[in-house]
Amino acid sequence: MAKAPLIFVGFEVDGLIAQALAECREADRLFIEDPTYLEQAQVDGRRYIGKRLGDNAGLDRIDDAARNVASLLGRISPALHLEVGRVRLVAGETDAERPAAEDDDGDRVG
Repeated sequence: MAKAPLIFVGFEVDGLIAQALAECREADRLFIEDPTYLEQAQVDGRRYIGKRLGDNAGLDRIDDAARNVASLLGRISPALHLEVGRVRLVAGETDAERPAAEDDDGDRVG
């Protein structure tokens, strides 16, 4: 299977984020279990939570994804005050088949 390039936009899972994920209310668990909202990725031994984008995502799409990830994590735990400026961009490849997601305008991405 051919490798597909991707960009992952998210936050490194530190102690505070890990605690928020572990203590997530049942009503909000969907946001961390359904990759349509948030995904978790392991890169070089570090754990991240965020969104995967296609390799051709523009800066505006990356910025929108960063704000969306921060917003969803804030919903999961109001104690998390994540600054969009702390977001990590991780470029990589995946060989996992995953349907392309849709952005807020209904356009296919990923």
